[in-house]
Amino acid sequence: MPPSIPLLDLSARFKKYQPDIQRALNDIFSNGKFILGPYLEAFENAMAQRLEVPYAFGCASGTDALVLALRAIGVKPGDEVIVPAFTFVATAEAVVRAGAEPRFVDVDPKYFVIDANHLPTVLSPRTRAIIAVHLFGHCAPMGPIMDYARDHRLHVIEDGAQALPGAWNNQPVGSIGDVACFSFYPSKHLPAAGDGGMVVTRIALIAEALKRLRNHGRGAGFHHEIGMNSRLDEIQAAVLLPQLHDVDHDRLRRQELAQRYSARLKYLPLTTPTSAHDVVHSYMQYTLVYKHRDALQAFLADHGIASAVYYSRPVPAEPAFSAWQGYFSCAEALSQQVLSIPIHAELSNSDQDQIIETIEKFFVTKLKDISP
Repeated sequence: MPPSIPLLDLSARFKKYQPDIQRALNDIFSNGKFILGPYLEAFENAMAQRLEVPYAFGCASGTDALVLALRAIGVKPGDEVIVPAFTFVATAEAVVRAGAEPRFVDVDPKYFVIDANHLPTVLSPRTRAIIAVHLFGHCAPMGPIMDYARDHRLHVIEDGAQALPGAWNNQPVGSIGDVACFSFYPSKHLPAAGDGGMVVTRIALIAEALKRLRNHGRGAGFHHEIGMNSRLDEIQAAVLLPQLHDVDHDRLRRQELAQRYSARLKYLPLTTPTSAHDVVHSYMQYTLVYKHRDALQAFLADHGIASAVYYSRPVPAEPAFSAWQGYFSCAEALSQQVLSIPIHAELSNSDQDQIIETIEKFFVTKLKDISP
């Protein structure tokens, strides 16, 4: 039986945009232009304007966006790329797909993002880039990361899959590094009706490479290199375009919900998420840290409330990354204690109140059964 309060309510979200999407789909099926057509061009232009960058290229997924970005900056076999140990596996997976090796670093226990103090511990003559992941909607510390990258002639890729409407130091996510990547997977801030992604940049040479690489390496009528078949199709662009106009409104609603959660939950023996002073947190997830996470999750499920664990182990602890294993104390601790509860623009105050009251009830009725 599905939970009475889901983690995300996509049916309610898409209902708002159904008339606009249906009109666009009718147009697409009438004109027969499904790939690299006017809806993708309009969406790319709108995203570039929103992110304050000159170049934006839709692609097939957020993972492909990362691979394209790595290849466009010239990462090749034998190179190394610095990646946080606590992130979705796709961040490191893309590095391997590009032929390079991930070098993992630990994260900040307060904000869950890469700890810039650890960068010198993994730098080597083979290091070519840093992937700065903006996790759960909170930006990575872009000031120290960009300074370190400039000092050591490294590229910086922003993984903005979870933080599209966020900002650092009044700069939109995606406009800070050399290149940035986004995902439109249905759980993201800007959900497609399936997979989709985008890679953006402010550097013309990188843009030229991206344009070729996503379309089989084709440019000026020739195939100049081995590329990829990774283009965001017209249907997905039509689904995404009307939603883009509301992305800041949705962020404000998520921030409002986050403030309500934090005000009510701060008295309980768990840690609620917070934001650095120079960050606009977009709250793709509202992630608690609690040592008896599994018990709390089970209690919520028993009361019809969905929750999720992002992520149950650090990336280097995954079997696929056994060649790069290591111990990362903050990432290890977080993986055992994080729990994300519902937060999205369609969540009502009454449903949120029910979630809060259920968590409060857990501590009243169940905590006495848990050993300290």
